[in-house]
Amino acid sequence: MEIINFQILKSDNLTINCDLRSIPENRKKPLVIFLHGFKSFRNWGFIPFCCEFFAKNGFMVINFDYSMNGIIDSEKSIFDTEIFARQTISSHLNDFIYLIEKIKAKDIVINDYLARYWNNQVFTIGHSMGGAISLLGYDKVRQDKIVLWATISQIDRNTERQKQIWKEKGYTEIKIMPSEQILHLNYSYIEDKEKNFADNSILNSLKFIDIPVLIIHPKNDMVVKINEAEELY
Repeated sequence: MEIINFQILKSDNLTINCDLRSIPENRKKPLVIFLHGFKSFRNWGFIPFCCEFFAKNGFMVINFDYSMNGIIDSEKSIFDTEIFARQTISSHLNDFIYLIEKIKAKDIVINDYLARYWNNQVFTIGHSMGGAISLLGYDKVRQDKIVLWATISQIDRNTERQKQIWKEKGYTEIKIMPSEQILHLNYSYIEDKEKNFADNSILNSLKFIDIPVLIIHPKNDMVVKINEAEELY
């Protein structure tokens, strides 16, 4: 199996860090894009093993870090506090759209590899928030198939009391396990959601999707309850 690490530099001088996994064969294959969730990154937990599985079973796979997820040490789960604090749903969505645009425009460092092995189909697997990003970006990305893995059904996930405290402080604190690093997430995260994403925006996006969508969800997920999968269905 080949693993190719590459970066895409954005106009804000942040980078989208990517890994491509594939087994070179004398045929062209679909490309799977894996979108990670909140507080996560491309090498978090099961994600590399999942990507390896699909690469061994007839796909090319790209998993990537959102440019503002802030990860600087994936082995120790250490984040850049300043970058992490400024992330928004819109920034993640724009990264996803930009990545696919660069791939489809053949304006990417792995273009020769794609030209040789890619059949021009794009499938996405999104975990948790990543699944929501894949749905919200469909009108511009137009992927061929979508897999939602423990995906959230609602953008607004905080009570009014939580948001008020968040606004008064200007940030909320988030503890990262297992590093126990305490991070701040700016109130601009909430402002972005309120400005750019209406109530039920994730659910509404499904109304305009006419491609196959597979929903996978564990019954005992303690973070994203199974009723959210039922709402999506």
